[in-house]
Amino acid sequence: MDENNRKDFKKRLEELEMENQNLLEEMDEDFNGENVKESLGELSGYDNHPADTGTELFFIEHSNGRKSMYKDNLQDIEDAKIRINNGKYGICTECETEIDKERLEILPQANLCIECALKKDEMIKKVEDSLKTKPVNVEDVETPFGVRKVVDPIKESRDMGIFEDLMEFGTGQSPEGE
Repeated sequence: MDENNRKDFKKRLEELEMENQNLLEEMDEDFNGENVKESLGELSGYDNHPADTGTELFFIEHSNGRKSMYKDNLQDIEDAKIRINNGKYGICTECETEIDKERLEILPQANLCIECALKKDEMIKKVEDSLKTKPVNVEDVETPFGVRKVVDPIKESRDMGIFEDLMEFGTGQSPEGE
């Protein structure tokens, strides 16, 4: 990569840095860590409908996620600026091949070539899939009604099993099932 391209990318990184910093500052002005009751403008959460509180919590968590994303972007931009100063900008940190200029134009803070980025995405997907399919351990749990087995509800059939479990604890006429 020639010196003119480096200067152009450094300028673009500085613009992105300012953009992310401005977005973070705007978010801090809009929401400055209030708790839910304060953000709703209420002294008490008692008179609020639970859906209103849930919606507000959703927006707070969404805002926190965006803040985290902008902070990560700022760190990636800072790392890219360091690579520019070290003369390693545009070189994949995994395989050390040159990153395509088109990729850097779209994502100037990129530190991986497209092949390594795809491999990383595939690994992340595999980990996420393995976490989703991880079996739930069946174990005995002490409850007020005795020792019960905790099982994966997806694997359990939903026909008579639930009814039988309910009948074990009795009916309206008797304290215990008979």
